[in-house]
Formats: sequence, C-alpha cells, structure tokens
Amino acid sequence: MKLIILLTFILIVNSADIKACLCSNLYTEFDCSNAVSFQAASQDLFDVKVCIWLEGQCIDIIKDFDFPCNVLDEDTCNNIPSCAWQNLQCQKFTKCSDYTYEKSILSKSCDDINCLDNGTQCAFDLIGRSEQYCEDIAFEEDCSRIYLLYKKTLCNWNGSACVGQKLSSCSSLTEKQCLQANAQCAWKNNSCVKRTCEDGQYSFYQSEGVKLCSSYLDIETDQIMYCEINEDGQCGTSNPEDLDRRNCYSQSFQQYYWNPDNEECQMCS
Repeated sequence: MKLIILLTFILIVNSADIKACLCSNLYTEFDCSNAVSFQAASQDLFDVKVCIWLEGQCIDIIKDFDFPCNVLDEDTCNNIPSCAWQNLQCQKFTKCSDYTYEKSILSKSCDDINCLDNGTQCAFDLIGRSEQYCEDIAFEEDCSRIYLLYKKTLCNWNGSACVGQKLSSCSSLTEKQCLQANAQCAWKNNSCVKRTCEDGQYSFYQSEGVKLCSSYLDIETDQIMYCEINEDGQCGTSNPEDLDRRNCYSQSFQQYYWNPDNEECQMCS
C-alpha cells in the first residue's frame, strides 16, 4: 500500500520560509505516525508520510533513515520516497528528470516515483524533493490542477505551455482558478476572496458526519491562521497552545508538538 493518502480540496507544497516540525521534534508515537509532508497534486491534499517511530524515536524516512534501496522489490521501492524503480532494480532517488521509461509505461512509472511525465521523461516532482516550477509541467490537465502555496503561484495554461502566475491576493481569480487556489482563497457571492477558518469546514465532509477544520496560510500577510472546531461546533480561530494532545500537531499547521512531560502543546524550536 502506498504511503500516500488522498484527501480532497487543498493544495499545498513545502515552504522554504515556514518550517514544519522536524520528525526529531515529535516525542509521541501518535504525532510521529501522523506526520506528513503536505504537497501539491491534482487539486488534492496528498499526505506523504515522512516519519516512522523506531525504537522510541521519530525518524525522518527521507533524510535520516538510510534505506538500502538496491535490496527492495518493486512494490516496496515504490512506497519509499527516497527510492525509485528503474531498469528492473530499485535505486536511490535523485531527481525526476533522471528517469526515462518506455512510452507505454511512462505515465504510470513516473507516477510511481511521485513525478509527472512530460511525454519523454519524468519531470515535475509532486512531493517536493526538489524545487517545483509550473514551467516543468507539460500538459494542460496537470497544469490546471497545481497551486504552489508557499510560492503563492498559480499554474496556468497559456495555450501551449504551463506558466506560473504570482498572487498577492485572490480578487483577480476566476471561479476555476479560485478553486485551484483554495488553500488560500474561497469563492463567495460570485467573487474570489481570501479564505477564513470557516472556509476550511467543507460540506463534503459534513455530509458524512465529519467536520474538517484546517489551519491555513493567509495570502496577504503570509501568517499562519490557526483554526479549530469551537464549542458551537463551528470552525473558528484558535490559540494552538490550547490544543489537546490529539490535535496539537495536526491542527497547528505542524508548527507545534505535544510535550508529554508537561502535557502541553508547544511550538517547535
């Protein structure tokens, strides 16, 4: 089973400026097992697991755990973000453009190593192991789904190529673009506006009896806006230091961790 869990509606990628807690910052198995790296892909939130709990410690499976890629079979290899399957063997992943496959299997093979293909080789890195640029996306369908959150860049198809549109607000976006940038924008009253906490409570989930309330990055201030379900059952602003053990890490945009020694939600250093 792949290490990627698919949810809908949100697009985010790794930030050079805002750093999530490191695996080594997480001191409970619960937080470690729920640690993910949020990435852009197909107008969805891909939760790529990056940490494993091993011998009482939380270990980064990409940076700190040296997987012996060459001894892995194909299925296992495709589950390890730091490995890639090519030429009937598993090898250490380098960058998407290093991998070429026969045309008949190109799309699936690139997808297996979490890359998009450009018709010839693998290209755009879906999980942010290397820098992401809209210009590396070759096809309109892929281009129209990608929003690079921490670059505040919307990928647009200009008729022949994918180009990036830098955003400072949501007001100029069409309804389709607003949905594409819904990590920071919301379509209300026939216009695109910056999102609020209540926009993170999706009716899709409410219909199934689940209320999703997600923190977000303000498009105008670049500040993290913390959200949680309040006493009235609505998604509203929150103080992450007030979050409990179960919600501390996940609801704080991965900026806080649960300290089991003093039973408090604390910011990662």
